[in-house]
Amino acid sequence: MAIKDQCENCKKRATPQCTETIVYDGTPCYSYQKSGINLEKKEPSSRPKEEVNSSSQVADNSAEEFEYTREYLKANTDIHGWLTFFLVAIVIGSIASICINMSSLDISDYGDSTILALADYLPLFMYCGIAFYTVYAFIQRKPNAVFLGKLYLIAVFLSNLLALIIGHLGYVGFVSPMHLFRSLIWAVIWFSYLSVSKQVNEIIPKEYRKLSNSDYYIIAALILIPLALYSLGVKNALNSQEKKETSAFYSATELKAGEETDGRVIFMVPAGFSLDTAKVENVLFFEMTNDSVGTIQLCSDYEANQSASNIETYWRSWENEEASHLEKQLIVDEKREVNGFPYYYKVTRYVYEDSYVYWRFVMIFDKASSKVCLMSCYDGGLDGYIDELLNTVHFY
Repeated sequence: MAIKDQCENCKKRATPQCTETIVYDGTPCYSYQKSGINLEKKEPSSRPKEEVNSSSQVADNSAEEFEYTREYLKANTDIHGWLTFFLVAIVIGSIASICINMSSLDISDYGDSTILALADYLPLFMYCGIAFYTVYAFIQRKPNAVFLGKLYLIAVFLSNLLALIIGHLGYVGFVSPMHLFRSLIWAVIWFSYLSVSKQVNEIIPKEYRKLSNSDYYIIAALILIPLALYSLGVKNALNSQEKKETSAFYSATELKAGEETDGRVIFMVPAGFSLDTAKVENVLFFEMTNDSVGTIQLCSDYEANQSASNIETYWRSWENEEASHLEKQLIVDEKREVNGFPYYYKVTRYVYEDSYVYWRFVMIFDKASSKVCLMSCYDGGLDGYIDELLNTVHFY
């Protein structure tokens, strides 16, 4: 028997008992031990066994590396059962959510801010768009279909969770806490279904799934657009509320002849002074000028802290930058009272071109409303206008 046939039928083959160096030269092997009778008929082969094994391995690897295509999946898979129910449910649910919420839209709930309302309602349309895109992706067997379905569920889950936490919702119908809680549970159930379903894996195999650049743009849009609208909307709502309060104040308050107000503080312009107004960062400043005396700048804000350190901070922040480099001396630093309101009075004397310039800083507090009136005045030494102005100050 040829050595090749002996080797294939030997008991010692591929075991530590085989100590022979095998050379297929046609000579017999003297260590050969027959393993038994093999009745299977063998086809003659002209290729060495190593080559046959190599070909089989390549075939196996080719089978494992089979690449799915959209055409193959559309021809060999079918959407049915629970997956059909899921796709129909997200489309109907997203449309119903828009209709129900739009029917109860009241712009006054958002501080009369259209931007803030848009920040609340635009995500609903975005979710609806993702729902339709998810259905299309599954029908077309797109690699991102499962991702889109999960993204829709995550977005709905987070929005409903936020609504529960904030608590700004009704107590009946589709906006009740119970309905939102059920929506959270269903979102978790459907997310689990998309993760473990055999049908979903057959229709969109895991090795076929991948994300495109547009998917990352969708994620960014879902996060950034609402945040940008909310930040702009809150600012817009606050401005609108401030205007309403100011308007209500003017309507409810009868000002005397010569009185001025910004909605928080009321005062009268000293005799001989002209008045101009300017708005800086939503703060209304009153600029009063008398060429023979000096200038007055007045505004108001909300402030209850009367500590020495806080007064010092305000005082230093109001000092003119150019004047701060001049030779100066703080000549008055007192706490006084006018019309029942405590106020802090600081006077700084600057040396300017062989003469004196006086800066008078005043902070008047109203404890009852936590409001403060600030004044910054520059003059050449005539200060009679200060008492005249202070005696007219009161708060709304």
